Amino acid sequence: MNKLVFALIFPSMLFAYESSISLQEYKERRTELCHKVQQEGRVKSGVIVLIANFDDDVDSRYPIVQERNFYYYTGVELPGAVLVLEFSGKTTLYIQNNSSVYQHFTEHCFDTSKACAERIGVDEIKYLGEDTNIRCMSPFVSVGEYGNFIVFLQKQINQGKKIVTGYPLKKTGYVLQKCLLNHLSKNFVYNLDQAIVDCSDLIISMRLCKTDGEIQCMRHAHEISEQAHRALAQAVLPGKNEGDLDGVFRTVCKLAGTELSYPPIIASGKNGTILHYNTNDQPLVAGDLIVVDAGLHVDYGCTDITRTYPVSGRFTARQKKLYQYVLDCQTYIASIAKPGMYVKNPKHPDKCLNTLAHKFLAEYGVDQYFSHSLGHYLGTDVHDVGDYSQPLAVGNVFTIEPGVYIADESVGIRIEDNYLVTEDGVTCLSESLPKSIEAIEEMVSVKI
Repeated sequence: MNKLVFALIFPSMLFAYESSISLQEYKERRTELCHKVQQEGRVKSGVIVLIANFDDDVDSRYPIVQERNFYYYTGVELPGAVLVLEFSGKTTLYIQNNSSVYQHFTEHCFDTSKACAERIGVDEIKYLGEDTNIRCMSPFVSVGEYGNFIVFLQKQINQGKKIVTGYPLKKTGYVLQKCLLNHLSKNFVYNLDQAIVDCSDLIISMRLCKTDGEIQCMRHAHEISEQAHRALAQAVLPGKNEGDLDGVFRTVCKLAGTELSYPPIIASGKNGTILHYNTNDQPLVAGDLIVVDAGLHVDYGCTDITRTYPVSGRFTARQKKLYQYVLDCQTYIASIAKPGMYVKNPKHPDKCLNTLAHKFLAEYGVDQYFSHSLGHYLGTDVHDVGDYSQPLAVGNVFTIEPGVYIADESVGIRIEDNYLVTEDGVTCLSESLPKSIEAIEEMVSVKI
C-alpha cells in the first residue's frame, strides 16, 4: 500500500499528531509521586531515582523501548539516562556524556544546556560522568562513565538520605534497574543497598488511574488501530500468507507515525489455537478462520485489539455458533463491568469478571476451550502494571478478551477490546471496529 492509496482510504491519519500529554503533566506526575512518598511516610529525607533503559546494541539501531516508569514521568526516550527528583521540587536529568559521538548516529541528542532542560521540562541536565566516547552503555558501568552520579549518590547516603526507586522484592520486572543499582552498590557506592526504599507500588497506583491526557492519547491510538485492522481485513483472501497481513498492519502503523505495541499475532487455522503464535508465515486456507491480535502505541499509550475473520469471507454454521458464544460472553462481561468488580480475583467469585466469563461459556459447554484469563490492565504497557487483588476503579483501562480454541477442529476464536472504567460502568475505546458476524463478513468482503 503506497502513500497515495493510503491517503485516499484513510486521509485523516496523514495529519501530524501533537502529543496530548504536555510537559506540565509530566511535571505534575513527578510532583504527585514526591507527595505520595512523603505522605506514606516511607522516608524522612531522600531523593527519588528513576532509571531509563539502555541502548545496548550498537549496530541494529532499533528504536529504543523506554523503561515505562521513566517515560511516564519524563516523556523522554533517551537511553541510559537517570532522573532525580528532590522533595524540594527540583528535577535533574543525568545523561551519558557521549554526545560528541552519539550526534553522528542519531537525531535524539541531548546536552546540558538550559535550553535543552527547558525543552524537556526539567530544571537541570548533568552528565553522568566523563566523556565516554562510546555510543552504548550497559548497566555494568565504569566509575568514569558514572562518576558524577556516583558522587551524588554517596553524598546523599552520607547525609542520611534514602534512595527511593522502583525496587520490588519480586524476581520479575525492573531487571536492568536492579542490575545497575546492585552493580553500583557492590563496587562504587557504600551502603547503597541499605539506603534503597522501594516505591514501585506508588508508581503502580498512579499509572493505573489514567489522566485526561492519557485517555486522549489512547483514543488517538485506537483510531489508528481501527484503520490498521480494517486495512488488514480487506487483504484477507485464500492463498495469501499470514505475513502479507502482518505487513499491511505494520505499514499502516508506520505511515501513521506510530510503533507496534507488540509483534502482531496473525494466526490462521490451527495456528489460531496457539495463544502467542507469531511466526506469521503460513498460507491462508479457504474455510479457515484467522485470529488477528495486533496493537500499536502513541506516546506509549497502547492498544491491544483482537478480531477473528473468516478467510473465505463467510463463517460456516459451526464457526458462527462458536463465534457468537464468544461475542455474547464479551458483551455480557462488558455490561456488568464497573467500579468494585475485579478483573481476576478468585477470592471474590461473584464480582470476578474472569470467573463470570468462564461460567458464561460453561453454559454453552465450551468453557474447557477458554484457556486463558479474561483480560489485563492496559496503558503505558500492553500488559500494564496493576494489582489484580484490588477492584476496578474509575480511570482504569483493561481488556476483555474471551476466546474459544479447539485444536482438533483447527478453530481459534478471540475477540478483544479495550475498556475505560467510568463512574457507572465501562466505555469501549475500540467500539468503532466492527465485531458482529455480519459486520465482520462485510469488512472482509471489501477489497483494497
